[in-house]
Amino acid sequence: MVRRFSARLGAIATVFVVAIVTVAGISQLLRSSSDNKSTTLQQVLDLTQLPWQLRLFPGGVDTSGKPLVSGDRAVEILRDDQTGVDSRYQTNKDKSTIDAHLQPDGRHQAESQSFYPTASDGDGRHPQALTKYQGAEEKVVDQDVRRVNGKRLQLTHVSADGAKSIIDYAEDGLTVVGETLFDPPPACCGEGPLLKSQQRWLADAQHSLVYSDITNKDGKRTKTKFDGDHQILWTMICQERQCYPSGTTVTGYYAGTHKPRFESKSDYYVDEAKYYRDNGTLWYDLKIMPSSNDITFYDATGTKPVLEQNFFRHDEIGPDKAIKMTANSVYEPYEIFEFDADGNPSNNFTLMGGKVGNVDVRNITISGVFYKEISFYFDRDTGQFNWGVLFPNGLDSRISVDKSNFTPPPLPRPSPDELKLSIPFTDDDLPVPPPQQHYP
Repeated sequence: MVRRFSARLGAIATVFVVAIVTVAGISQLLRSSSDNKSTTLQQVLDLTQLPWQLRLFPGGVDTSGKPLVSGDRAVEILRDDQTGVDSRYQTNKDKSTIDAHLQPDGRHQAESQSFYPTASDGDGRHPQALTKYQGAEEKVVDQDVRRVNGKRLQLTHVSADGAKSIIDYAEDGLTVVGETLFDPPPACCGEGPLLKSQQRWLADAQHSLVYSDITNKDGKRTKTKFDGDHQILWTMICQERQCYPSGTTVTGYYAGTHKPRFESKSDYYVDEAKYYRDNGTLWYDLKIMPSSNDITFYDATGTKPVLEQNFFRHDEIGPDKAIKMTANSVYEPYEIFEFDADGNPSNNFTLMGGKVGNVDVRNITISGVFYKEISFYFDRDTGQFNWGVLFPNGLDSRISVDKSNFTPPPLPRPSPDELKLSIPFTDDDLPVPPPQQHYP
């Protein structure tokens, strides 16, 4: 026989006790009965301590006559006289519900069944997740998640040693589209389960593998992404099981080929990625640093640099105070390098706020005199020449000049295109994140 707890209040034995739980109500329930003359569930039912104490209100008003305010959930608690098992039934504002059977201590869940919000057409409740728990921590040991139509969405199982498996299913509820396996957590350090492997498949006739993440016997991890034809799009090799960026290498491929599209390697200070044309020649070299990005473009042969752009990068700051490069990052050019036909440096420009402040020119003739290099400095606001240094025989000799005794010839300036960000830095196929900083 199931005895409903409201029976102890003299109500009919089959009447449910419904407690409307609000933030204000919870604070009232935690007061002692001597303070507010109310009766706690503990006193009325003589039960072991429950997760919370519920004040039992008759009708729709409290003991002061104030109407109750609808809370975020309603709870019913029942006991089976034969088994002594307490059950808790919860109805949420969105009309979703949870049926839970408690452990013998009457406080912690042993098993729960959640249901999707009920539809207005009276179609009844549709099971969402059946979950089994263990211990006072209510650790999930098994979980079966269903779609609204009843077909399986996901299965989770945790072994006694802490090993864990998560299986994901396609719309038919039968085809496996994902499998994630974890090794038992280490005995020390409070770490959770360690990833053993993860695989994802398409729900097509070939059951095509599209992603794999495998921990190797040497402790390194290999991640691989495939296209629909099972051609490799990129491969990442992490030097440590936790897959920290430092030491991680990534190789990306042109779709449907074995031709490298990029190769990258990361350390704690810089991510460097070399991008290639489809004919195999080097296209550009990208360096991503905590607050700047450098990019060097190469000629058609892939052997001679033609342009280098250096940008300050202004990133977004996340809730964890980490500075992260995103598609919304703002780039400000601060240095431009031009090269001659042989790939040797020719001109370079230093900028601040988009205005040129310094121009270096190599192998230039001024008033019939050849100089290996000149370096001129300008007022960024007016553009007027301030001072400079001439190097007639290289850096071993120098001549200082200023606006009082020297008038510079017309000098090159960077083109508008050279000041623009010419390629995106947020490549979805470059999985290693850029180095990050944290504000104190």
